[in-house]
Amino acid sequence: MMGEEALLETPPGRKTGDSGYWRTLVRGTMVLYSLPALALLLHQMLPLGPSLGLTLLACLPVVFLMREHAGAGFLLSLSGLALAGLILMTIDENQAIADAPRLIDVTVKEASLAPQAGSYYFKDAIIWRDKLTEHRYRSKGKNGTTTYYYVAPLTDPGWSPEQPVRAWVVASSHISTKRWSQGKVSGVRWATPADPGTELRVALDKAQRIHDLTSAPEPLLIKMGDPDALSVARWNRMWSALPVPLVLWSLGWTVWWVWRRIKAS
Repeated sequence: MMGEEALLETPPGRKTGDSGYWRTLVRGTMVLYSLPALALLLHQMLPLGPSLGLTLLACLPVVFLMREHAGAGFLLSLSGLALAGLILMTIDENQAIADAPRLIDVTVKEASLAPQAGSYYFKDAIIWRDKLTEHRYRSKGKNGTTTYYYVAPLTDPGWSPEQPVRAWVVASSHISTKRWSQGKVSGVRWATPADPGTELRVALDKAQRIHDLTSAPEPLLIKMGDPDALSVARWNRMWSALPVPLVLWSLGWTVWWVWRRIKAS
């Protein structure tokens, strides 16, 4: 999170004493958490995209608080913007699931014909683990990351591979697939659609090709798990992520400050 040493140089004529340490630490914390606070305020009136856009514009005056250490201020602003995005997306995702209809004790066929629903409790559904397919891809760029999709058919009893797959279970880690249950399974609608050209669509096409399957034109995509438990897990992930940038900032700034004091002595 820290910038290079040159970006954090103390201007000539200014001494960095104990007061300078605490002043910069407090200013950095203000920069880090003022942006999520602003985004939350804007999100009371605006959708996700405009809220984050206006928060991005606010980075410049906020960085002014760190004018003695512009590099650190810039990186702290990016961290604050990332926190704002995490918070707003968690709120929107949980709210969308809560507002959408909940289908209880439904078949996969019934669920696939109810696109307005957001969470599902199935009866006698079958996850075809023997047709589990992994799709791995790497994002572009020098620092690209590897992402996974795991997909498997979700069907009613009596389905055969000659019939179209009306629903797929989707996971982004192999560990998640270990928790897939059978019988009275439950889950929520996957957050992103499998539009043509997306990696999720590539994953579904790969599963169909490998296992000689066909898919419904707009299949239902499900993230397995109890809907209420999944909502709680999203909130817990968000809250656990909030202090991480502050810890990194405090540690990084302290190490740099001590190193500068040792070098100057």
